Amino acid sequence: ASVEESWVNILGSYYGNCVSSGRGGAKIDFIIDALNDGLVAAYNPQYVVITVGTNEGNTTTKLQTIISKIKEIGATPIINCVSQTQNGKSTNGAETIANINKDILALHQLGARFDIATGTNNDPSAVAPADILKDAVHPNAKGHALMAERFKFDLKGLK
Repeated sequence: ASVEESWVNILGSYYGNCVSSGRGGAKIDFIIDALNDGLVAAYNPQYVVITVGTNEGNTTTKLQTIISKIKEIGATPIINCVSQTQNGKSTNGAETIANINKDILALHQLGARFDIATGTNNDPSAVAPADILKDAVHPNAKGHALMAERFKFDLKGLK
């Protein structure tokens, strides 16, 4: 999906000012570095929305570090579940996504269930239908629209 079609920009038209600094292929340590370097704090955000994928290094300890760092800058963390992929057809892929999402949900933070939004028939354990992906992993415009709607649904009180 183009930047204009991303779920963050769709939400910008709903909530107002939203900034995306995500990087495809980045690892969770990139987020920690951005928080440590003051890159996020410079925006003086009310909320910091984190969406990780399945790139190596996603651990509960690192997610807890991110949550603590966000709170240190006076913002509210929002940690989204990992979206489903076609790679989930492999047992290892589906298991990896399920384990990361289990860890995310155990943190009891605000967040959107992107696994439900992108799972076939809204099943969080099902692979994503091919028509919402631009490749086997990343959402296309339709997938981003589903994720934006799920974000608004899961975070109804956010404004």
